[in-house]
Amino acid sequence: MLNLLSIGENDGKTLSNVRALMEAGWWGWLVEPDPLAYNRLHKLYEASDRAKLFNLAIGVRTKEETFYSSGTHLGLGDTGLLSTLDPAEMEKWKAAGTPFTETIVTVMTWEDFYKGEEFHLISIDAEGFDLKILKQIDFNVTKTKMVVVEWNGKDRHLYDAIMYKFNFNLINIDFENLIYAR
Repeated sequence: MLNLLSIGENDGKTLSNVRALMEAGWWGWLVEPDPLAYNRLHKLYEASDRAKLFNLAIGVRTKEETFYSSGTHLGLGDTGLLSTLDPAEMEKWKAAGTPFTETIVTVMTWEDFYKGEEFHLISIDAEGFDLKILKQIDFNVTKTKMVVVEWNGKDRHLYDAIMYKFNFNLINIDFENLIYAR
């Protein structure tokens, strides 16, 4: 059985890094804090016994926090693609015309969230919190073979330093994502 974890899965379809794997029969833990995006994710997977859904954010403290939910970004009926815990990240996109609303969400640290599962693949798309999440994960404990992490074209050396410590190699890079494997 192949397992994956997607942190910031959005609606499960739009720009998903793991949708094709879920359709191919993988088991997945899918984490999405944005309320509207989570509702769409839940509807997509409500009949699946291979998807475990979590309506929460992974962050640096376990508590309730203000979350900035974004409206449409692509203009295709999407929602929540730029939602974030980071006010600076929200302001960047708000200045570019993306609407946001504030809500309160449950946030958990990796330590409080993680329950000993093995994840062959981990995808992290957390709008400004990607590196903060990456730093918390012991990839030897999770037995992860591949990681897809959003980096937005900045501070690659910080991501590399974490991943190289766990004997990962960078196998693909674009402006949005770094893909590591071992």
